[in-house]
Amino acid sequence: MNRFRILALLSLIALPLCAAASDNLVRVEVLVFKYTTGQPDAWPVDRLEDFSALTDPRQRALMAAWTARYRDDIAMESEAADEDWPPADDEPGAAMPHDRPAAAPPAGLQAHGDGPLGPVWPELFVHEERLSGPMQRAFDRLNNSSGHQVLSTTTWLQPLDRRSAAPAVRVRDDTPVSVSWLTPPSTPFSVDRMLTAPNQLPPSIYRLDGSVRIRQRQFRHAELNLVWSERRPLQPLAAPASATEFEIHRMRLSRPIQLGRMEYFDSPWLGVLILVETWQPPTP
Repeated sequence: MNRFRILALLSLIALPLCAAASDNLVRVEVLVFKYTTGQPDAWPVDRLEDFSALTDPRQRALMAAWTARYRDDIAMESEAADEDWPPADDEPGAAMPHDRPAAAPPAGLQAHGDGPLGPVWPELFVHEERLSGPMQRAFDRLNNSSGHQVLSTTTWLQPLDRRSAAPAVRVRDDTPVSVSWLTPPSTPFSVDRMLTAPNQLPPSIYRLDGSVRIRQRQFRHAELNLVWSERRPLQPLAAPASATEFEIHRMRLSRPIQLGRMEYFDSPWLGVLILVETWQPPTP
């Protein structure tokens, strides 16, 4: 019954989707929901799979939105260093103290605009809150349905051709079930000691966690490896001790997909909508 409901829903929201090729870039949208009356195959485990090493569009969006701030504890030190700036005219090759070499353009890509510092390149694997029209309509219908609960929406931009190996991208919700408090958070870029680093949580495992990989070989494929995790209910004191602390439901599927078509994947507990479209550069 769930499958027929979703197919009927897609028939109501589907619209013709067409786009011209642009540097082999595609925009990927993934919507994950669960059936409120579904029956998960709860498997007891004593250790959860960790996906924190994968490319995380939500974390990359947090880094992209981070605004650098100077640290107050070394402000005086920086002021003293600034007194020796600018360098004398006879110092050849003098550079700003915190200059960084300009980033090389992404292989095979073209800039889609010009900014004050030069060309503007597409931001790959960065989550964007805005959904396309078809995916937004699917989100609204599922969100207003008593039989479904939307868990997560994730978007990103990536190359899609045979020349580039497509990475598995992390797809998750925002409810952690396990946090490694003793492991310091890792920053994916170098932060000058004069600046406060962005606030980050230690490596975490989320209630919905896993990966989606969109790759191009002979056909375009979507590979899903999603895990729903819950802590087991507390056992009575008289019950024998058990090492299994969590119960999981795993959704692992792979099949060919088409550009511009809403793809539907499901299991007894989870449903996934995926829409992959050719990326259109923004209008200047």
